[in-house]
Amino acid sequence: MNYSTKNRGCSRDNPFFIADSKHYVRLEYALIAFIFEWYPGRGEWIRLYQQNIIHENGRYYDLLQYVVTSEEETHFEDYYFDITNHIADEE
Repeated sequence: MNYSTKNRGCSRDNPFFIADSKHYVRLEYALIAFIFEWYPGRGEWIRLYQQNIIHENGRYYDLLQYVVTSEEETHFEDYYFDITNHIADEE
């Protein structure tokens, strides 16, 4: 079973929101680790490929893109976090 791209966090239109401004980065990675553990069978090798901050329509998104490799295929999984409030806290 894969984590469906229709689920929260897989697009800018439906991002994850983390209210804890102090620990939001740690919580982003913990949430991704939970998804990979809760929905096994996606690949033997998973690693962070890239991380980008996206500014669009007055909102800030933290994009974590993972490369997932199995014997059959290699694909990317994108996870979006709305970090607008955290950026505002730092300014």
